[in-house]
Order: sequence, then C-alpha cells, then structure tokens
Amino acid sequence: MLHHPVIRNDKETTKLRIVFDASTKEKNCLSLNNNLKAEPNLNPNILILLLKFRKFRIGLISDVEKAFLQIVLAEKDRDCQRFLWADDFPPNNLKFYRNKTVTFSVKSSPFFLAATIKHHIKNYERSHPLAYKEIWEGGFDWDEELGKNLRIKWEKWGKEVHSLVDLSIPRYYFKADESSEEFNEYQIVIFCDASERAYGAIAYIRYKTNSDFHVNFVSSKARIAPLKKLSLPRLELLATLIGARLIETLRKVHEIQDLTNLQNWRFVKGEQNPADIVSRGCSAEELLKNRRLWHGPHWLTLSEENWPKNERFQETTNEERVKYIAINYSSEFQNEEPILDINNFSFISKVF
Repeated sequence: MLHHPVIRNDKETTKLRIVFDASTKEKNCLSLNNNLKAEPNLNPNILILLLKFRKFRIGLISDVEKAFLQIVLAEKDRDCQRFLWADDFPPNNLKFYRNKTVTFSVKSSPFFLAATIKHHIKNYERSHPLAYKEIWEGGFDWDEELGKNLRIKWEKWGKEVHSLVDLSIPRYYFKADESSEEFNEYQIVIFCDASERAYGAIAYIRYKTNSDFHVNFVSSKARIAPLKKLSLPRLELLATLIGARLIETLRKVHEIQDLTNLQNWRFVKGEQNPADIVSRGCSAEELLKNRRLWHGPHWLTLSEENWPKNERFQETTNEERVKYIAINYSSEFQNEEPILDINNFSFISKVF
C-alpha cells in the first residue's frame, strides 16, 4: 500500500500521522480496493437516526476510541496490507511491514467496524439488561457513581465473562455418528419459569435410539421483568407465553406436532426445572458446569411414565360450570366525561 505522512505541528500528541491509500494502482494493475468485495453497509440510515435522536428528552452518544486499531485482522489476511518502509533518506535499506489491524482507506474497513460492534452488542444484550434495571431501580443520575453493591456486581461480571470463551454448543443436535432418520421417536420439550427479576423458557430435543433416550439443548429465551411490579403468577403466565412462541418457532423449523394442548403442560419443581436458571440467572462458572441447563433434568432420559405427574391441571371439582353472558344492556345515564384523558399519557403513541 502507498503511504505518506501528514504533519500537524499544532497537535500536542500525534504530530505525525501515516496515511495509507489502498486505492493506488500501477498501470494495467489492480489496487487492493479493486480486489476487495463490496460489503453491505451496516451503518444505520443517518436521516432515520437523527429523527429517532430527537424523539426522547435525553440523548446518549458514545464513541469507540481508536476503533479501527482495535480490530485485529486474521493472520492469513495481513499480507494484503503490506507496505515498504525506510528508516532514513535516501532509503538504503527498505523493509517490508504489514498492518495487523483494520486500516483506514481500505474498502472493507467500515464493514469490519460495524460488524464487530454489532457482534459485541449481540453477545452482551442478554447480560446487561438485568444490571441496567437495577441501576434504574436505584434511582442513580447519569453522573452519579454506582453504589458499592452494584459496582461489585459489575466487576464480578467483568471477570467472569472471560471464562465464557470455553463455552461451546454443538452445532449438531445429535451424536456425530447418528442420523435423524434412525430415530424411533423425537420430541421438543419446553420448560418455563419466572422470578421477580426475569422470566423465560428453554427448549430441548429428546430423541430415542434403540432403547435409550438422549436430551440436548436447542434454544432459550429470557425477558427482564418490568420495573412496574407484577405478581408472580402474571410473570409465570408471560413465561408460558414465551414458551408457546418458542414452540411455534421450532415447529416451523422442525415441522413437529402442536404441543400447546393443556395435556402437554406439566408442573416441574424449581430444583428440577432448567428454566429456573433462565429466570434467576447464574454465574459464568455455573453456566459452564451446569449439566441440567444443557441436557435437561435426568428424568427426560426416562420413559414418560417416570416424568412428574401432571397435578397442576387436574380438575378438583365435578360441579357444573355455568357462564352468564350479557346479551343486551341499556342505561339512561349519560357520562359526559371523555373516554380517554389525554393528560394521563406521556407519549402520543400510547394513546393509539
């Protein structure tokens, strides 16, 4: 790559900056940018971004310091960013160097930056909401330091997250020497749970080979409980809704039967329910070592006769159920008050 210096004597720190040009080419040759694939633009539409930015009273802006220099290229790609360097002038001893990080002027660099940011946001979006909720509940201002307990939690999480590099989930649901065509039967099993902090569901695939049952993790989904306090039964109902939607998603993928009939729901005690981990959370170390999370409770490997009995949904009375339906109702009283008081809404979007 061609490069030249930009000298800024008015700068306190970096008075000299090296500028690379990946579009320079010799006659009848291609430049580095000519050889690179045009990647999609992952940056948000600037007009939509500005319109959304004006929507709320408080706007938050952040920046990644020296962003390009923090993105490391794969070893096999670094030779594409080679350049010549001379220690003195005239150059008697030219040296070859290569950049190991993303470089300005290279056509693919903006894509790498946006993709890297999206990757890390996606990785941590499930772990941060609970911490953010605790911050909001604590009533901290923007410039106020976190309380001691929250600081300890953040520091502990920061140390534990590095151990997740050892976490791996097999791509194939089954054993390497097995084919799904060999199975006598298989089914999707969903567990749901809720706590005052969060609620969610977790799915497993249970299949039979010869006389043995095997269970493997498929997917899970969790939601943070709203700041407005809800009763535990209401949160459990929301967890059940997530489970039903998870079933619908898996049914589209695996074409399984409808599992949302009442007879297919069972009560499972907390110590046996892997969704308990989804709703209450756990440390990174527990996540790595918890077999119940990745393979479900031990009784899933047994026949269904040995599963927990379906006690919760058994009828406790034989009395006839009578429902009264109002067919018509008339009243001479006229209420002059408006149906909706617009002053009770903070956003116009909540009125409609």
